Amino acid sequence: MKSVLYLIKPTVKGTGLSLAYNFITKEYNGSIRVKSEAGAGSVFIIQLPISIL
Repeated sequence: MKSVLYLIKPTVKGTGLSLAYNFITKEYNGSIRVKSEAGAGSVFIIQLPISIL
């Protein structure tokens, strides 16, 4: 049996994370780091220069 989400969800061709990464790192000169631990989850750390804020 197929999942209902599989049947109704449109296919998205990966621009979300890539677009966010490019804006943060290239446009704003920031960085993204990920801390991940099996069974505990992941933390995404986004740093932007203070001049952007």
